[in-house]
Parts: sequence; structure tokens; C-alpha cells
Amino acid sequence: MDRSQHTKFHSMKVRTRFQPEVWICAYCGNNFTATTEMVRQRDYNERRGKGQSGKFCSRQCNGKVNH
Repeated sequence: MDRSQHTKFHSMKVRTRFQPEVWICAYCGNNFTATTEMVRQRDYNERRGKGQSGKFCSRQCNGKVNH
């Protein structure tokens, strides 16, 4: 496997690791689809030991709970 094929192989693995998920808002109870970036960021924070108060559908719901 040459260098370009090896790079493509690993880049595909990273892109497919996190898929959009359906989450339920901790404040209002609405179902929403979390983007790939949201799923990736939450996984990163959990691995670092950063606790979060819940999954929220918007900044407004997050603010109502945390402030």
C-alpha cells in the first residue's frame, strides 16, 4: 500500500467513525438530530473527563438549565 492509499484509508475511517444521532433535549424533551460535529465533540469531552449537564437542542435550552 503506497502513501496516498494509506492516507485515504485512514481518512475514510475517521470520517465514518461519528455518524449523526437522534438525541432527546434534556430541557424541553424534543427529539433532534445531532450533527457529526456534535457527536465528535461530546465523545472528545467525555474522554477528557469533562462532565456535561445534558444534550440540548439549542443554546436557549442550554442557557435555561445552566444559568
